[in-house]
Amino acid sequence: MKRTMLMSAMLLALAVTLSASAQAGTYFGFSIGVGGAPPPPRVVFRAQPRMVVVPQSSVTVIEEDPGYDMFQYGGFFYVSNGGFWYRAHSYNGPFRVIDVRRVPRPVFMVPQARWHHPWRGMAPARARRY
Repeated sequence: MKRTMLMSAMLLALAVTLSASAQAGTYFGFSIGVGGAPPPPRVVFRAQPRMVVVPQSSVTVIEEDPGYDMFQYGGFFYVSNGGFWYRAHSYNGPFRVIDVRRVPRPVFMVPQARWHHPWRGMAPARARRY
């Protein structure tokens, strides 16, 4: 009886550990999921921000550094801030948190030199600013 209870407790502990580690996964160095995401950063521009097309890409990046990284791709604006991602139809928002897996892959392919705040796991900078 004690042996069965001990084995059950060990299996339960293992299951809890595995489920916690599965939820704590990463994608391109960002945490997966939107749980615990802070509100989107305050995004206010008096005029349209200067955006530059990334060579050999259909991604544009914001040239100024407002404290976060902003990209435009496929009709949406994406903001990376504090390990979370936000998306809007306009550069002024409103931005809503999205799971990192919903960020288009070309955004992650933007060279590090174009990011204002490089993310964890990013390859060392090789590209120069253009």
